[in-house]
Amino acid sequence: MAEPTPRHDGRFGDRFDDELHVSGIVWVTVSIAAVTALFFAISWGLMVWLAGEREAAAAPAIPVVAEHGERRLPGGPRLQSSPEAELRELRRELHEEVHGYGWVDEAAGVVRIPVDRAVDLVLEEGLP
Repeated sequence: MAEPTPRHDGRFGDRFDDELHVSGIVWVTVSIAAVTALFFAISWGLMVWLAGEREAAAAPAIPVVAEHGERRLPGGPRLQSSPEAELRELRRELHEEVHGYGWVDEAAGVVRIPVDRAVDLVLEEGLP
């Protein structure tokens, strides 16, 4: 049994591929490529221009203070050099305060006791 041949109304000739307009496909492809290249060029130009603006604006933000020929950064807040280590140290200090004994005010006789022990004392003696 032979495969049926496709049929069409014959408006564009005897072959189906006569219905495709290659010049139209090429024109659309070239147009899309041109618009893409144009947007890329505009984006690149804006990126270069904004980087130049940022450098110009950032230049006077950190002046170098010279005293006696010495160059140093001005005072003010700084970024943490090792935030993980500083966070570990802070947590260790807080852990010692919460779970350890120590003086709050030795002259007044005020001490710091662990939270668990304080809860036990309140349960035993009650609140004043």
